Amino acid sequence: MQTAPHPALQPALPARPPRGPREFRARSKARGHVADLEARLAITGEQTEAWAAFAETLRANARRMASVDDRAQQPFGALPDRLAALRSMTGAAAQLFAVLEAPQQRMAVELLPLCCLPRGISRA
Repeated sequence: MQTAPHPALQPALPARPPRGPREFRARSKARGHVADLEARLAITGEQTEAWAAFAETLRANARRMASVDDRAQQPFGALPDRLAALRSMTGAAAQLFAVLEAPQQRMAVELLPLCCLPRGISRA
């Protein structure tokens, strides 16, 4: 009997092809950034589930940003969408930070954008 692969091992982005060069570059950059973060944080097997959720949130936000029309009056998307993305990032980051060891947390504080840090954690 074959089992489904772990969610962290499944394709990170939907099968839909990129709509243009900008979206393709954004997807490639997001994949590289997520892989680099995972390596630099030295994610362990016990942390994989929280990491997978955080990584998917990062990728979803990158897809959202890449799909926004550059000519729009709001180049980063509508405010409700931006706030929803921020809430999902901070929630996923809080779950990740809960399973990271202290040295990994310090590294994450240095590597992640301030908007991704869970509430109460800052760069000192």
